[in-house]
Amino acid sequence: MTEFTFGYKSKNNLAGVAPQLVLVLYSAIKSSPVDFCVFEGRRSLERQRMLVAKGLSKTLNSKHLTGEAVDLVPLIKGHLTWEDRAAFRLIRNAMFDAASKQDVQIRWGGDWGKYSENDNPFYDGAHFELIK
Repeated sequence: MTEFTFGYKSKNNLAGVAPQLVLVLYSAIKSSPVDFCVFEGRRSLERQRMLVAKGLSKTLNSKHLTGEAVDLVPLIKGHLTWEDRAAFRLIRNAMFDAASKQDVQIRWGGDWGKYSENDNPFYDGAHFELIK
């Protein structure tokens, strides 16, 4: 199995992300069977407002604002792959395994239906956040 590492852009996107989440990410990338990048980490309120306006986020109270969330996207043959739910699940498994080994609690945006009272939760397979 290939051991993946983060590239320059992913490392830059970790600026301002909670240290315990960064440690989970570095462990997960090493054990993941699929390569992935850190597409986004900490966000400004301005960017969050823009994402909500475009329907790409559902809240202005995102954990991205505090550095407690990241968006991870599979890299298949060097290309960002947003539609491959199986690849997102592989990343999910690596993240939860790494978090468990470090006694860090996280949740995944692909499971929003488990955490939301909203009748129509949206799938956000890229999103991972700390649970306090």
